[in-house]
Amino acid sequence: MMEYIFFDLDLSTRFVEHASQLGVECTRAQDEMGIVVAVPEDLPEAVEAALENRYDELLEQQAALVEAAEPGLKHVAAIHIALSDGRPCLVRIAPEMMNRLLECISIDELHQLVTAIARDVENPDSRALCCSAP
Repeated sequence: MMEYIFFDLDLSTRFVEHASQLGVECTRAQDEMGIVVAVPEDLPEAVEAALENRYDELLEQQAALVEAAEPGLKHVAAIHIALSDGRPCLVRIAPEMMNRLLECISIDELHQLVTAIARDVENPDSRALCCSAP
């Protein structure tokens, strides 16, 4: 599942409605970090792109809501992953770097990269790179 996080119920509802219009079923759950909307990973590329575009639009609205509520608040970005023992983990990324990364790769690819890094940090492999399994 690909997960999208929201901090505003109305914005998460708009995302779920947009996904529904695209024929995508979502699950929505509240956790300690916000409202998590999960969609299947095996979506057609065009549908995934449409969802990511809508998510980007809603994130801008979310940032505007936060800025209006708390002027001067520092902007932050993060990727939510699950550690090998199942604990949730929030990997903080500088917003400028997040923006640059998302210009080149999808949020799903970034999530896969961060998850792979976390997995290797939790389970270090001291073998030479040429001897490591793919």
